[in-house]
Amino acid sequence: MMDLRPGKYGHGAAKREIFLYTVHSISRGCERGKIFPHPACRRKGFDSILFNMSIITRTGDEGETGLWSGERISKDDIRVEAYGTIDELSSALGMARHLCFQDEVLYAIDDIQRLLFRVAGELASVGIPFDRPITGKDEEKIAEKTLAIEERVVLKGFVIPGMTAGSAALDLARTIARRAERRVITLSRREAVSSDLTRFLNRLSDYIFMLARLEEASAGKLTFA
Repeated sequence: MMDLRPGKYGHGAAKREIFLYTVHSISRGCERGKIFPHPACRRKGFDSILFNMSIITRTGDEGETGLWSGERISKDDIRVEAYGTIDELSSALGMARHLCFQDEVLYAIDDIQRLLFRVAGELASVGIPFDRPITGKDEEKIAEKTLAIEERVVLKGFVIPGMTAGSAALDLARTIARRAERRVITLSRREAVSSDLTRFLNRLSDYIFMLARLEEASAGKLTFA
């Protein structure tokens, strides 16, 4: 077992790299404080990590950041912009959670946020493939859930967004999801990006749109232009 408490096994970039992997490992439902190690640690024979470190690394003070796969790139690189927008989306969904009332919507938000950790991890990987990339099955699942809501919430025209506090927050998240998709498409013109991931993001904004409509319909406030 590797003890990653302050002062052990290095600082700076190496610790930040392990921290990034820690975030993604936590999304896999690992026990708090005991996680799957970064590949660099696994190669050294560590089977788990005791995680207790500061969020402050100072390795980004010169305008660069570390990818999950270990490379250093500029913070304004389109790849960082892409996974940074995914982070923004997850934060917006976190706000929406506190404004929505329907259990189905609340469970969906939690599920989406966990999927977004995988999206960000995949986008933050170059030299080492991310261990849990988005797949076609992930896209199919949210497409099915979107269609299931459409069967109950019939759209009769253009919708005026934000008729409840919860739907307003979800509509804001939806527009961020669209921006995230645009950033990933820009990245894909320069480097290879999984088609499963781009399709997933396209479906995701539709799903969030319908979750917002479900909130409005449940409150009797679904409004058409």
